[in-house]
Amino acid sequence: MGDCVLDLCFGSGDLASHLSEKVGSNGGKVSNLDFSKEQLFMASSRQHLLAKAYCKSIKWVEGEATDVPFPDCYFDAIPVCYGFRKCGG
Repeated sequence: MGDCVLDLCFGSGDLASHLSEKVGSNGGKVSNLDFSKEQLFMASSRQHLLAKAYCKSIKWVEGEATDVPFPDCYFDAIPVCYGFRKCGG
């Protein structure tokens, strides 16, 4: 089985397609978590336009970064690239 990756606060979803190309082709999964329904719609729509086989490994989840709806230690990696740019203090 491949790696499981969570893209937290995924923004436009660009990283998801890159991650899924790497891990999805080896049986891995990419989950994307964001609180914004608009971001979920935009990013998942872009995924469907790609129509690549590896994009089937992508899952879009609405939720808060402070209350991730997955069990502890479920993911092998959790990048937060977009979140750091937009959620700075």
